[in-house]
Amino acid sequence: MEELTRLNPWWKNKHAIEDDFHLTKVKQAVITWHPRLIPKLIPGIYSIRGPRQIGKTTWIKQTIRELLQSVSPENIMYFNCDLLHSNEDLVKTIRAYTELLQPTGIKYIFLDEVSYVPEWQLGVKHLYDSGELKDMVLVITGSYSIDIKKAFEKLPGRLGEGKRHYKLLPLTFREYLSIINSSLLEKKNLKLYIEELNREFKDYVLTGGFPAVIDYYKKNGFIDESLYETYKNWIIGDLEKWGKSERNSKQIFKKIFETYTSEVNWDTLSGSTDIKSPTTIKEYVSSFEDIFAVELVHKMDYNKKTPDYPKSKKIYFSDPFVYYSVWKWCFGEENCFVFFKEQLQNSLFLSKIIEGMVLNHLTKKLEQKSSLDRFDYKESVFYWRNRTNSAEVDFVLKQKLQAFEVKWSEQIRSIEGRKYFKNLLLLTKNLEGKGTEPISLFLSGDDFG
Repeated sequence: MEELTRLNPWWKNKHAIEDDFHLTKVKQAVITWHPRLIPKLIPGIYSIRGPRQIGKTTWIKQTIRELLQSVSPENIMYFNCDLLHSNEDLVKTIRAYTELLQPTGIKYIFLDEVSYVPEWQLGVKHLYDSGELKDMVLVITGSYSIDIKKAFEKLPGRLGEGKRHYKLLPLTFREYLSIINSSLLEKKNLKLYIEELNREFKDYVLTGGFPAVIDYYKKNGFIDESLYETYKNWIIGDLEKWGKSERNSKQIFKKIFETYTSEVNWDTLSGSTDIKSPTTIKEYVSSFEDIFAVELVHKMDYNKKTPDYPKSKKIYFSDPFVYYSVWKWCFGEENCFVFFKEQLQNSLFLSKIIEGMVLNHLTKKLEQKSSLDRFDYKESVFYWRNRTNSAEVDFVLKQKLQAFEVKWSEQIRSIEGRKYFKNLLLLTKNLEGKGTEPISLFLSGDDFG
């Protein structure tokens, strides 16, 4: 009971929310980001998934502050679930809240990092079946994608109407611009401001889309080593939490770096590692996906226009800063900011980072535009290569077969993929022309080209 009261100080003083630790950090930040994730909170159960350090708790506190403008303080409850040890504890916590305050009308309950609670979904199901979630908005967050997803699949019909699953992911370049240089996005013809756009893009490549990293860089002009450590430790900690060996994970990540932007299969990734079982490799990479560290793209079956699951795939990091942080873990880099700032002068290295950024852009846009709760981008975006390997395309969207080829170069040779995909957009360093667009301009847009 004491912990409940401590975590919800607005019950005693509505204005206490302003002293919240996370909101105080936002006030001290150079940049602020409050995504309009859920259009409207109506009774039902919602999930918000995303990597650690992305700002899920901050989003909750910002949302609570907004609710307090029109909702009675006692109708809003927040709880950090790393303090709970069982689904029975979860049930007791919610009951303790309703018994203590006896709120009437719609209640808003935020359960943060619910993945810490073993079989938490059984507690939620029990509360729902007993009628205790009536007139309740229940928002749960988690940093492990598959845990939340599978749990909700066990709660059919209990979510409510409309979309209920949401992801809070690293900022796209357009979202980055909206908080760093929003005036650029207001220009009628952004092509006229390409030099300014490219300067912003250069910084974005260094920071990636994590708000804390962006803020630190904008304040100080560099990125402190502790930030790389923080994100590295998030990945190590989450993998260990879910039973994945640090040693095995590091070996597989090293192989991902070695084959980055190239086709791989599970046998390929086992090379130069102690792991000889393709099944084990697959399980580890799936865990990398589930903690939002990597994104996986399947080869497209050209005839069926569907993913060819048994064939090779490509693995990309979910954000440039995740790439840098995992590199630090794998190779022991001691001054990441200086190292990567120098590496990004290398066109080959930079082109690989940017290819991953294009995929991050596509998958997040697909996620945002989808109204489906169980949307899987791997059903909608692929890469393609013909049988003779004489033509390939970096990414293909199932919708309208929109294709994208990424070429970070001043000179572009003929694009063989255009023989197979009429709707192909060539993304380049600076070149413009029919079917061609600068990458910075494309990534600043709100659509797929």
